Amino acid sequence: IDTVTAKQRSNLEGQLDIFSMAEAGDSIGEKFEFPDIPEFSLKELLMLEHEASEMYFSGHMIDNYSKHRDSLSTRPIYEVITSENIADREQIKIAGIISSVTHKTTRKDEKMAFITLEDRYGEIECIAFAGAFAKFSHMLRRENAVAVMGNISLREDEPPKLLISGIVELLENSEYEKTAQPTEARKAEPPKEKEAPKVYSKIFLRVPDMTGEKYKKAYNLATIFDGSIALIFYDTSSGKYISTNMGIDATNYVIRELVAILGEDNVVLK
Repeated sequence: IDTVTAKQRSNLEGQLDIFSMAEAGDSIGEKFEFPDIPEFSLKELLMLEHEASEMYFSGHMIDNYSKHRDSLSTRPIYEVITSENIADREQIKIAGIISSVTHKTTRKDEKMAFITLEDRYGEIECIAFAGAFAKFSHMLRRENAVAVMGNISLREDEPPKLLISGIVELLENSEYEKTAQPTEARKAEPPKEKEAPKVYSKIFLRVPDMTGEKYKKAYNLATIFDGSIALIFYDTSSGKYISTNMGIDATNYVIRELVAILGEDNVVLK
């Protein structure tokens, strides 16, 4: 019994014609061409991976800042949280990517923050109490790469925590090379006769005021690079010199960073 109707037979023959055309190489419709999109940078790829899964697969974001991090002599987070040789309240310096930030308000109506800092092999909770929060809140944001200095807090049955006293934002490797490496022109200069190094005892930093962004960044840098050179601010708004009980390690790198923040005329060594 022929159960295939004339209409069904016509449809089948039409489908066979389509397949035979495809086999013969005939074009059924317009070809779709995918746009030529450039590859994601490693940083973009890692950010997308972390956004999708809260994990990194192609590396770690901190690798983009390794040169600046290494210059600060930071300690790996895994070493800090597992070492039995670290004492309570010991001052340490670590570096990593901020993976989470939680803001709190104290009973005194002061703001503070809890951040999670992670590097390639570990993570640690860091606490910015009201004083530190007021100075460094502009740096406490997710995906920011920072070096953090503070005192370790060890309590029984709790993982170690870091009480923040200073923060420096890390430069990406390409940017750090621009500030740390001599230019080709300077490399080509003939070597000069060595001069006796100058000995400085004070550094004067001129700032617009004692609450603005420039003051905070300069003060922040001084807390990280503690040293023996007395730090004195000049407050332009009041016309007064403000002595601090802080010292700073005025290496060439630190001076370059201060000049980048304040301008060359506002950084004076004596």
